[in-house]
Amino acid sequence: MRFLGKGANSATRTMRYRPGGHNERLLEQLLTDQCGFCAYSEAHVNPLHTAAVEHFDPALKGTDADGPLNWYGVLQKVNQRKRRSERLFDATLLGDRWFQVPGAVAERVVYDSADHMFFARNPDDAAAKALIDYLGFNHSEVVIERKAHVERLRSLFGLARLEGSAALDWLADHRAFLAFPSALEASLGLEVDVLLGV
Repeated sequence: MRFLGKGANSATRTMRYRPGGHNERLLEQLLTDQCGFCAYSEAHVNPLHTAAVEHFDPALKGTDADGPLNWYGVLQKVNQRKRRSERLFDATLLGDRWFQVPGAVAERVVYDSADHMFFARNPDDAAAKALIDYLGFNHSEVVIERKAHVERLRSLFGLARLEGSAALDWLADHRAFLAFPSALEASLGLEVDVLLGV
């Protein structure tokens, strides 16, 4: 969930979305801002994936209010799942963009490595719970893939006897395996932020 924060220096501030047009440069910049990850699933986006510019609030798409704070680079499948959930949520979730403040999500949402799921740090934090549900962070397909990825790396690191900085060095050389960084940090105790530059 770390890729929802919006930096003030993004080149997307001078770009615009072209409805029905070519938005490859915009998508490329969004993915650059997001360190190459899908903003909604934390999956690493590689050239074989289908990714798209996603409008967090779909009602703003194509309006004067649409802009960089409403755009994210996401995997197409994740985007389609979010579209199906949009009708279940009211406009209050879309109006308060607390999650776009860098670091705000980490303060309010935690990753449980036992369940491989995200939870609101405060059980009474309805906005954090709504964000988790709205974006499908705990959708069964995402949880299964996240858990499988963590277990693959746990097994690989165990066989290769890699720990701490040695495991981080391996990940630096094999960046495609950095998928699901929140899960890697919580489950394997790796500080992957140093590799992401965030």
